[in-house]
Amino acid sequence: MKSQITSIALLLTVASTSLIAQEITDLDNDGVISTEEVQAAREAARAERLAQFDADGNGELSDEERQAAKEARRAERVAEFDTDRDGELSEEERQAARAARQADFAANFDLDQSGDLSEAEQANLDAVADARGKRKGGKRNKRGNR
Repeated sequence: MKSQITSIALLLTVASTSLIAQEITDLDNDGVISTEEVQAAREAARAERLAQFDADGNGELSDEERQAAKEARRAERVAEFDTDRDGELSEEERQAARAARQADFAANFDLDQSGDLSEAEQANLDAVADARGKRKGGKRNKRGNR
């Protein structure tokens, strides 16, 4: 169980940026996003990062390649959420970006694609959120936002 929680925490740390664009999928169609499915999305995101930023092709990201990936993700966030086009994200723009990431993540748990999370889908999302230790009180709405 501890390794499952660690795997989820690692995914969510990595996925807290635009990497969550890599969709988490209910691979076995059992109506639950399992730790293994979260891990599969994490591995797919890692492979995507390697393909994009591993300039020397050695299968690992060097400090320089990691920095390039970080700068690229930052540039993507600025381009997407910098509504006043000043080249920086204000606190309001950061909050909007954070809310969008949370909504995107929650949307992965809408397995029936209804646009709302059923009780079972919400319970699944809550279990993952609780496992990652980020839930600090407050009830989440149907899209996973507080």
